[in-house]
Amino acid sequence: MKKITVVLNFLVLALFISGCGCSKKEEEKIENYHCLHEAINDDYTYDVKYDFEADSNEKLITYKRIEKYTSDNNEVLNNMKIYKQQYFEKFNGVEGLVYSDNLSDNELNIELTIDFSKIDKEKLLEIEPFYLNFYDSDDEFNINYTIDYYIGEGMICS
Repeated sequence: MKKITVVLNFLVLALFISGCGCSKKEEEKIENYHCLHEAINDDYTYDVKYDFEADSNEKLITYKRIEKYTSDNNEVLNNMKIYKQQYFEKFNGVEGLVYSDNLSDNELNIELTIDFSKIDKEKLLEIEPFYLNFYDSDDEFNINYTIDYYIGEGMICS
């Protein structure tokens, strides 16, 4: 009887220390995707990089756009900065969306980040219906729809 009690105590102790595995969640796999585009205009060059994160269900988690305008004409860059600021002003107060810009040394850098886990989808789509291009039939922002859209726009994606 003592042997059975000792063995049972060790089993209970082992389960207590290691856990039963019931509450352990399988770690969510996050995939990273990128799209690039370059253009040369009369007054400036334009480079843009899109970085995306999506979960294993192809649901878009984050969207990050990094734009770089380069020009010897600072007036062109300043006008672009003003235009972008006015355009993105409509997103002020939208949780999960962050815009920033920096103008220096003949270069304008603009960054837009959207955290789809925090964003109010209806509000975003009301302000900017462009993001409907990323929407699937389950009313989710889908990475495949997003990548297909940018490939259709002539961008290089991986």
